[in-house]
Amino acid sequence: IECFRRELFSDWTTDQQQGVIIYYGSRTSQEDIAKLHFEKAEEVYILGEEAYKGDTHSDDIESYHDTINIECLKLISEAIKDIARFYEDDNNDKRLVCRVMFEYQTTFNIYQVTDINKHKIKFLPFNYYEMWAQKVLICQELEYKTKCKYLPLEGFEGIKSGDNSFVHFVIVGMSRMGVAMAIEAAHLAHYPNFETKKKRTRITFI
Repeated sequence: IECFRRELFSDWTTDQQQGVIIYYGSRTSQEDIAKLHFEKAEEVYILGEEAYKGDTHSDDIESYHDTINIECLKLISEAIKDIARFYEDDNNDKRLVCRVMFEYQTTFNIYQVTDINKHKIKFLPFNYYEMWAQKVLICQELEYKTKCKYLPLEGFEGIKSGDNSFVHFVIVGMSRMGVAMAIEAAHLAHYPNFETKKKRTRITFI
C-alpha cells in the first residue's frame, strides 16, 4: 500500500490526495467486497491488475484477469441484493452501474451480449484496446479535416462508388492492440466501390 501510495501521489497536490482511499484487499474476497459500502455508490469500475514482476504470463496481466473480474462482479451482485435503492421497474432504473474491463477480445465479445443480475446491476463491459482502436480509426468530429486527431481509414476525401482506390491497412505487431485494430477495421472498411469496381480493403499484419 505504501509503495502504491507514493507512486500515485508523487505528482498530486495535497488537495488532490484528500478524497482518495487505498484499501488493501482482494476483489475475489466476499469479506473485502462487503466492506466497500455499495449503498453509497453510483458507479463501480472493475479493472483488474497487472501481473507481478517475473510472471511468465504474456502482456504483463493476470492470466485469469477476465474470469476474476466476472467473479468480482458476481460478489458485488451478492453484496447489493438486499439494498433497496438498487432496482429496475417500468418507471425507474436505479441499478448500480458496473463497468467491467475485459483484456481479451473473445471474452469481451461474449459478455457484450450477456446480462448479469439485470434487476440490480447495469452491466457495462468494455475493452481498452477496442476503445483505442475506435479513437484512432473513427473521426466523430463535425469539422472533419481540422479536428480529427488521426487520419480516418478512407482518408479525408472518402471513397466513392466510382473510385479505383482502396484501403490498405498495415499493422506492425501482433499484440492485443494490433488484433483490436484489425477487427475494428474489418467492421468499418466497407465502401461503395466494392459493388462497382470490386475494390476490397486489405489488412496486412507484420
